[in-house]
Amino acid sequence: MCHIVKFHQCVCSYSNEANELKKKLKISKKNLRGVEFDESGASLLTISKDKTFRILDTETWTVK
Repeated sequence: MCHIVKFHQCVCSYSNEANELKKKLKISKKNLRGVEFDESGASLLTISKDKTFRILDTETWTVK
């Protein structure tokens, strides 16, 4: 028997007052190893254990 496990990455907002889940993403089949916003904050760069590199638009959360 084989099980396929899909990993979800979450975008959250944290503050002293409250923590909020903003968006759940499915951008990689494996765990993310690194994430970083670009200088303007318009893009999120990700690298995952499955050796994929993606650039996401932070307004639409789609791959550029």
